[in-house]
Amino acid sequence: MAGLGLAAASSAAAAVVGRVARAPARLAARRTPRGFGDAVVVPLPGVLLTNDLFAESRCLATTLGARAVDEKLGQMAAMSAAKLSDAAEQLAEGLSARHGRHRRAVLVGHSYGGYAALEFVHRWPDRVAGLVLISTQCRADTPGATARREKQIALLNSRGLGTVLDGLMPSLVSRASLANPSVPEALRSMAHTVGAETFERQVRACAARADHRVTLRQIPKEIPLLLITGREDKLTPPSCLREMKEILVKREEDVRAAGVEHSHADAGSVAPWRSSLCEGSGHLVPLEQPESFRRALSSWAAEVRSAQVNDKLRTPNMSEAMDFHFSMPVG
Repeated sequence: MAGLGLAAASSAAAAVVGRVARAPARLAARRTPRGFGDAVVVPLPGVLLTNDLFAESRCLATTLGARAVDEKLGQMAAMSAAKLSDAAEQLAEGLSARHGRHRRAVLVGHSYGGYAALEFVHRWPDRVAGLVLISTQCRADTPGATARREKQIALLNSRGLGTVLDGLMPSLVSRASLANPSVPEALRSMAHTVGAETFERQVRACAARADHRVTLRQIPKEIPLLLITGREDKLTPPSCLREMKEILVKREEDVRAAGVEHSHADAGSVAPWRSSLCEGSGHLVPLEQPESFRRALSSWAAEVRSAQVNDKLRTPNMSEAMDFHFSMPVG
């Protein structure tokens, strides 16, 4: 069995647990009239990941101009739910219990977390203030993808999580990130925290997920969206991003057509949405290119604030929406 040093990561994992345990300190109200106002940011990490995925991206609430960030809610749902529908229900119940039944969320979903975010907005769009979909897609699993997941589970049960992660590593990060010891080390630490049992549960949930192409097209026009994918992502490649962009363009056309039909002055306006193709990154954009990730969030949030200041939902320029890239930092 290939050595991953999972046991050696135990101290790092303990630090992760410690940070999560201290998460309530981040729930203090952040008074700001801008951005997403009184919404709470809910990070939703992907398979084998914890919220340490976002650790290098600075405070998500500050970047997005939101009230607070709840570091526990999304991670608990991602790690405990047997199905994505269960994860969405846990998010809804937790959002009400922890923040009040009228509190809305900015869902920041990575991969599996993006699937959970789409499931949530499908069921409770009125609870969503904004949607960030990172390294994810809106289609259901193909038969081929499901078969590969079954092979992963078989390998997990026969050889252990370390062997599985060794095989996945080149697909999870870019070549440059793979050569940077801190990235694989962080990934191993998170995997150690998540564990084999949770990994198998997450893989099965991904295989059984619903197709949300219609959901994406029908997301209410008042909800801002940001799509982010790494150019070197092998698991959800840029073609997945292109498909989602095309769906959002159709969503915008639907809204404009409805505005013409009903002759309302603002009926054809759509909340700001953007897509970002992150250079120098594989599947783990917030970990591999944290500054590029932060800039994408900040720029999008600024556009949302601008729309609020103007008291209208501005339709983004199509060239902006379709070509919003960040370069890999030099050096």
